[in-house]
Amino acid sequence: MANALQQPTRAASILPGMHYIGWASLVLLAVVNSPPAPAAPEALHLIEVFTDAQHPIREFRHPAPGLPEVRIYQVDRLHRLESRLSENLPVDPAQARRQAFERLQKIHETARARLRHAAVGLARAAHYGIDRYPAMVFNGQAVVYGLTDLETALAHYRHWHRP
Repeated sequence: MANALQQPTRAASILPGMHYIGWASLVLLAVVNSPPAPAAPEALHLIEVFTDAQHPIREFRHPAPGLPEVRIYQVDRLHRLESRLSENLPVDPAQARRQAFERLQKIHETARARLRHAAVGLARAAHYGIDRYPAMVFNGQAVVYGLTDLETALAHYRHWHRP
């Protein structure tokens, strides 16, 4: 029976005095010396939507696992509240201030949470330099303007951001 291990041929000798390099060593050398693989595109994890009462947003029709988190900010909500609080205030500034403060005190917690969310949205829009609505920001890096349908905006983003 022939021995399974054979003496390497002269062609397998790479360095003087070295007569055999195993396949594992060759693979390791190839991996170490190969250029790095291109980085995978960053996964989409967040869509921030900036809109107003004039542009209602159509959310995903069929939410599914793997869709990014969506945060919708109604950036005109603070302005609308200010308008409501200012309706029919007295002409006297002190009385107007007191009455506006009383109106603010009557706002329930759910509305306060919406107002805080709107304030955060205004700050985020300013941070991104958003100058018109609606606008959808993908991972804080790309903006799609003018669309109110999340699925359509996501398709535009994916077409643009193809690897």
